[in-house]
Amino acid sequence: MTLASHDIDDRETPDRSHVNVDLLTATLNHIETHMDLWWQEDHRGPGPDGDILDFAARAVDLANGRWAYGPIQRGPATQNYLHPEPGDDMTRAVIIDGRPLISVWERARRILGLDQEDAVELFHPMAELEDLRETVTAITAARPATADSDADTAHNVTP
Repeated sequence: MTLASHDIDDRETPDRSHVNVDLLTATLNHIETHMDLWWQEDHRGPGPDGDILDFAARAVDLANGRWAYGPIQRGPATQNYLHPEPGDDMTRAVIIDGRPLISVWERARRILGLDQEDAVELFHPMAELEDLRETVTAITAARPATADSDADTAHNVTP
């Protein structure tokens, strides 16, 4: 699936004032330099040298998100959930084993400061590396990195 850049740029101008540019670019850079740990078709799975993660899960991992279960502990139904942290929308939590957990999609969208449409582009299971590059470029072109953005300071990035 190769997304045309006009698919991203032709919509009504999105509010990208809360985009975490540092985490967004660190996530793409990590994927580009560790292709063996990237698989866009599922958020998270086990690999021989560590978890294989898609864009959303890699962003969460770089921001030190705490996974509720291992990648194969209870299977695909649970591998994509995290322990809640301040800032999570608990109305979107899912109860598993009696605990409220947050999906990787919800956490990644929040910590990256993305609107729904940008999240769909970056987290789409059929997105190719070039799609991710084009989407990140479109998002960051509209929002330069600043030190005083709420989203930029919300999470440290661990490369």
